[in-house]
Amino acid sequence: MSAETIDSIEQIAEKLEKWANDNKRHRMLCHGLAGLGCRASLSEPLRGFGTILLKLKCWRPEAAQEVEKAHIRLLSSVKGINQEIKNGRKDLVFSALAPQVSANLLAKKLRTIVEMAREGLSVEKQKDKRRLKKKPQESTDIAKRFTFRPGQVLFDARDLNVGTGTAFEIMKALVEDFGHIVPFQKLDGNSRQKEASEKIRTAIGRLRKILKSAKIPAVIENRKAEGYLMVPSTN
Repeated sequence: MSAETIDSIEQIAEKLEKWANDNKRHRMLCHGLAGLGCRASLSEPLRGFGTILLKLKCWRPEAAQEVEKAHIRLLSSVKGINQEIKNGRKDLVFSALAPQVSANLLAKKLRTIVEMAREGLSVEKQKDKRRLKKKPQESTDIAKRFTFRPGQVLFDARDLNVGTGTAFEIMKALVEDFGHIVPFQKLDGNSRQKEASEKIRTAIGRLRKILKSAKIPAVIENRKAEGYLMVPSTN
């Protein structure tokens, strides 16, 4: 769940709490005055609730179900007291408490979801940080394991039999810029800016077979209309 959605849920919870704890509204309800206690007054606190509920159903169906029940209970309690007001009932002290209790209950459930979502978001951020720290280290370690000598490419001191010429030059360029895109024209001066030449494609195909055969933990990826890059293998 996005941080923006979490903030929206929290805002609804705050508005509901404010609505529930409005003493002026409560007094008016107790005296049988519909005004501030009608269902329409919930339109602002519950603005955007439908959208939030749909997102909750995708994120946590069970939690969404509990929230939906609390929402229905709130609307029912408000509808009930409005009906009593229309029927002319004057003693509404106990009835007036129902919407307050229901609104606070819904707000409480929404706040619980906010806490769960923020905790999950925090965990994901920590994972992302670990991944970001890990990838550069992996890239550096893999790149350092390559050795280039005249007409020879070695990985962990093993000769990969790349040979000389285009394949050698492309392998060297990709390793030197490990993890970064190397433009087509840098790999072959005669290549088009947005399209690899046949010379490049042939060499890349050969290098991929060499990497796979030698079980090197790296792959060569293509970035359409940009170039090629070598990155750690996910296998």
